[in-house]
Amino acid sequence: MSESAARSAGPGELRPELPFEQAVFVASPFGTFLTSAAIFLALYGAFLVCALVYGVELVRRAPGGVIFENGTWPAFVMSLLCATVLGMQRFALKADSRDREAFAQVLKGGGSAARSVDFARRSSKLVHATWLGVGLGALLSVFILYNQGMKDAFAAPLVFVWFWLVLTALAVMFTRGVEMTRRGGRNHAKLLADELNIDLLRADRLTVLGRSATRPALIWLVTSAVICLFFVTGNVDWFTLALLGSSAAMGFWIFASSMMRVHHHIRAAKAKELESLRCQIETARAELHDDPQACARIQALLAYEARIENAREWAFDQPTALRVAVYLFIPATAWFGQAAAQFFVEHLVHV
Repeated sequence: MSESAARSAGPGELRPELPFEQAVFVASPFGTFLTSAAIFLALYGAFLVCALVYGVELVRRAPGGVIFENGTWPAFVMSLLCATVLGMQRFALKADSRDREAFAQVLKGGGSAARSVDFARRSSKLVHATWLGVGLGALLSVFILYNQGMKDAFAAPLVFVWFWLVLTALAVMFTRGVEMTRRGGRNHAKLLADELNIDLLRADRLTVLGRSATRPALIWLVTSAVICLFFVTGNVDWFTLALLGSSAAMGFWIFASSMMRVHHHIRAAKAKELESLRCQIETARAELHDDPQACARIQALLAYEARIENAREWAFDQPTALRVAVYLFIPATAWFGQAAAQFFVEHLVHV
């Protein structure tokens, strides 16, 4: 679905349920990637302008190259992190929207298919998560800036304001993301309990649930990969480690918990169907001496029973499983990547 299509969507489509942080993508005439790149350039460009206004030293020459000063590298990573999170959210939303018809095949109501792929509705709980993020960002800003060795930035109010605003924005996105993930999991469980339609002869249709579960997981795992770039400077603090660990854990938990819910529903449906079949087999067996057709019915029921027993119990196929395995290696790959970047920086430039 194009951005223009999203902007022109009617009732029940994308626009009514979009969180406010996605409004820029709706307004943008460009695609997801270019809009994300523009967000990054705007944020990092604003930092450079604020620093130049006060003459804050950003780089200085050294015998081995140049040294980035006063938070130039953390500002780069923070800008990239904001753009990445927003871009990945948009990617997941559009990908789920393309699967609406597939959702309709495994849910009992067409309206449910739309609700299953929409972002959580705005409510007082999401507002509370937003204010929690604002407070968290405000409390941590001074400590993080001081701990990262950016004391000189306090002499430039605009630079400090930039860091405070971006740190607060990241905290808000984190708390809102946690709340939407929590509420999405609760709504997902209710939707499965009320409207999941399991056809054991066509269990492959349920793989749309697996594909959908990989997308929010990917957001958190890619976020954790970008966070690894903070370690290029060699400054590892508890806050960055906690953010990295929680993002990676959230990504794994989202996929695993979603698939376990569907797995339990499939097993329950299989158990119910098998019990019904075995009752029919017992009835047909009792009629073997009196009904000539009983033997044929038993053979057909046994074949059907074997088919049901072999029906898949997990709502994902092999490509989805492989994709998740690759996603789980994203943080580890980023860790090695930042180590390589650190080696490059230490030998050519100094951060």
